[in-house]
Amino acid sequence: MLRFIGYAAAVLLLSAAIVAGLFVAITVWPQDVFDHTYQSEIQVRYNKLIETDDPKIIILGGSSATYGINEDMLEEKTGYKVVNLGLYASFGDLIPAELSKANINAGDIVICAYEYGWNKENDFDTIGADMVMSGFDSHIEMYRYIPLRIWPQLIGYLGDFREKKKEYEADPGEDIRGELFDGTGRLVLDRPSGTMHYDPDGDKANPQDVTNTEIADDSAKYLRKYKNYVETRGATIVFTAPPLLDKALDGTAEDLEKLVSNEESEIGIPYISDPADYLLNEQYFYDTVYHCSSEGADLRTQMLAEDLENAGVLSR
Repeated sequence: MLRFIGYAAAVLLLSAAIVAGLFVAITVWPQDVFDHTYQSEIQVRYNKLIETDDPKIIILGGSSATYGINEDMLEEKTGYKVVNLGLYASFGDLIPAELSKANINAGDIVICAYEYGWNKENDFDTIGADMVMSGFDSHIEMYRYIPLRIWPQLIGYLGDFREKKKEYEADPGEDIRGELFDGTGRLVLDRPSGTMHYDPDGDKANPQDVTNTEIADDSAKYLRKYKNYVETRGATIVFTAPPLLDKALDGTAEDLEKLVSNEESEIGIPYISDPADYLLNEQYFYDTVYHCSSEGADLRTQMLAEDLENAGVLSR
């Protein structure tokens, strides 16, 4: 019996080693195949995070944070450096939070700026493996922040990732990253106002249902644990509302107020903004219900800076 157990253990270890070797080989070679893609900008933002030891604001969220934050303005108004990990909701809300653990220091401020839906079941247990792996690309060191429970999702996508790499290597397409970003993590795309014309019946309507104000137990558990981690590092954590096109709201201001109340009572992270203030009209949006125009980003940044000031979390 002991011999069988030992044999089984050896087989499992050998299998794990083979899988790990395949994962590294497929991930690392060839290098930087996806470095022209939007999602690969996460590498720049990750590097900025680990290199910034000055007091900083770390922003978590999706593309509403990229399109809705003017980092230069926020730095000027708060006196903090800004590291915006809110790049792409398709990563999954877990990814920016886990990456942030690479460098959270005493005096830092972490802002949860998730798009609506973060409160649903399995939100912090599900990732977009395709976006994560093409975003991280051959930068294997970033994978150390992926929790063990998530790895089956990555391993399960490994075969598809190999094929996707072959396709992109053969035809990389446009340099989206070079067109949108300045090399330091800043979005430099000019987003004029007046380009958003919302059609509630169109293919891109994307209404945001906020009528479900209950917070799933697993989401609450994850965020409570993350809150504890941030605070043990001597940092502050707060919640803020994302900017949202007012016409895309499926629900009421009362629903938003209830969500805020539930978040604070069940998770305990201070919610520093009134979500109704962040419901903006078409003038302030560019191409989706979460993507601000340049003017909208300035307005949203001004409101966020005021919320931070009013909440008393700025110490500089």
